[in-house]
Amino acid sequence: MKQLADMLKKYGLKVWYDEFELKIGDSLSRSIDRGLTGSTFGIIILSKAFFEKGWTDYELRSLLSREVSKRDKMILPVWHGIKAEDVLNYSPYLADKFALSTDIGLDELAYKIMETVKPDVINSIGIQKMFRKLLPYSELKEIEPDHIYMEEKVRHKTLPNYFVIATKPICDVLGDITDMDYRDVLYDFARDADYDHEFLIWNAIACSYISFIRDNKIDFSDLDIKRDIFSFLLGYTTGAVKDIVDWQQRHPKLTKEQYYELMIRYAQNHDFIMEYSDDSMKYTYGKILEQV
Repeated sequence: MKQLADMLKKYGLKVWYDEFELKIGDSLSRSIDRGLTGSTFGIIILSKAFFEKGWTDYELRSLLSREVSKRDKMILPVWHGIKAEDVLNYSPYLADKFALSTDIGLDELAYKIMETVKPDVINSIGIQKMFRKLLPYSELKEIEPDHIYMEEKVRHKTLPNYFVIATKPICDVLGDITDMDYRDVLYDFARDADYDHEFLIWNAIACSYISFIRDNKIDFSDLDIKRDIFSFLLGYTTGAVKDIVDWQQRHPKLTKEQYYELMIRYAQNHDFIMEYSDDSMKYTYGKILEQV
């Protein structure tokens, strides 16, 4: 499905698709091998046409071989105009896999695939919204906001009390350079697939932002330079900052060395918070007390 491949590319994914890559005279099997070698996932559109074509069987066998040898999820099946019994007759292995269907529509299909392939793009709803507000359209080099399908539904009916309480100081710290509304921020967290991870990122951003201003004795009334600090942190977390030298030339209020310091500070804050959190990001006193 060329439309799906196009949409995933707009999300910032590197997509190998035969129509994009093959030229007249190319070896189909060799091209497939090249594409699969550099791929992390393989989306298989299972349809009646797929079952009838020989080269799709070659592609599937190559993916199966890699998935079994790596013992990790690689094959992402999508059903198109078929039933469970059709898949079972073709491959019991594929029939046992949870699959998406083209019946849900192209936008939602791409969104669901991104949840697995690149969850950072889907999770960071609040960060993406804020980044678009602060920076011009041209700053978004990979992800074009007009082409991103944002799921509006609230995924989490409730948020933990500590989460609701601790979000308020983050909004207050960043309040003079943003229009962050406390309720809107909580709503965005409730829409995120993994709100714990996003909460960690926002904490690391807020800590890095305020400590950098304090330690560098930056005039607290200088909103322009504070916006540059915050914009860099947002850009760094979204992957929009590709080259600090290039970024500094376009945002010259801070030096190159200061941007490097800001990047390191964010990484240290992020890792520090992670160190005292378990896999589900729940704070444990034991890890603190062990070092006292």
